[in-house]
Parts: sequence; structure tokens; C-alpha cells
Amino acid sequence: MKLKTLTYGLMATALTAMPALANKADVINNYADIAVASYGDSLSSAKILQTAINALIASPSADNLEAAKAAWLSSRVPYQQTEVFRFGNAIVDDWEGKVNAWPLDEGLIDYVDASYGGATDENGRTSTEQAAFDTLEIDSASDHAAIKRQYRKLAKMYHPDANPGDPDAAERFYQVQTAYELLREKNA
Repeated sequence: MKLKTLTYGLMATALTAMPALANKADVINNYADIAVASYGDSLSSAKILQTAINALIASPSADNLEAAKAAWLSSRVPYQQTEVFRFGNAIVDDWEGKVNAWPLDEGLIDYVDASYGGATDENGRTSTEQAAFDTLEIDSASDHAAIKRQYRKLAKMYHPDANPGDPDAAERFYQVQTAYELLREKNA
């Protein structure tokens, strides 16, 4: 009898100690509040980053560069915390990877100082040249004739006339064309 009484007593205690369940509207409102706060933090740090970039552009210096780097690193944390609130937005997902690809190889930006991205110890090619070989799916030791043959093969395969209405093929064609032009200039 004492065991039964003890069991009922423990059950009564457990039932009265249970927290009240939140209703659906409260959960949604709380989640929305967290999202708004997260995006607010992200926006604030982005504004600080923009100020640091503006200062660097207005007055290039080692100190301003370091300040911009620090602001960029600081802005990444709140931005990354907002990623959880994305639910497969097709409008954003179509282009977001092209904008938000980290880390960025500065050697692939066309306005970086020419002294950046010199030859590597591995193959004597710059990072830009190696990327062009990779795009053409050819060995970096290939001669000009082999590069030209591979370019023609890929250009024919991905040409917009051969793939009407295919944006992926058009993008690939553009990449192949750009890679070939770079290598043609380097090997001319």
C-alpha cells in the first residue's frame, strides 16, 4: 500500500511540475522575434563593415585594411546565424551561391593588382591560369594545340545554339570561352 501511495504521490508531483505547453501562436511569435533580432544584428554589423570599406577606399592604408578585415570577420558571425531562417527560397537559391561563396580567391577577380597570384611552386602557373585549365578540363602542362582542341570540343558541346534555352549550358559556354581567352593570351 505504501508503494502505491508513493507512486501516486510521485505522479502527482510530476504532473504539477510539468511546464505549460506553449500554443502555436506563441511559438511562431517567439521564433519571429528571434529572426528579427538576428537580422538586426546582421544589418548592424554590415553597416559597420560598409563604413570600414568606405574608409579603406577613401584612404587606403594598412590600418584601414586591417580594420576592414576585422569588420568583415565580425560581420560573418551574425550573418551566418541568419542562415537558419532560410527555407529553400528558390528566388534566392538560384543566385545566392554565386554571391555568397566563401572564401573568395582574389586572384580570380579581374581588377586585382597584377602582382597578385604569381606562379605556384607546384606547376609554375598562376591560380588564374590553373583555374582556366581546370575549367577546360585539361592538364596544365598541355601545349597550345591541345588547349585549342579542348576548347573547340567544349565550345561545341555547350554552345547556346546546340543547347537552346539551357542557362546552365550557356553559363558553361561562357566559362569555357573565358578560360580559353585567358590561356590564349598567356600562350600567344
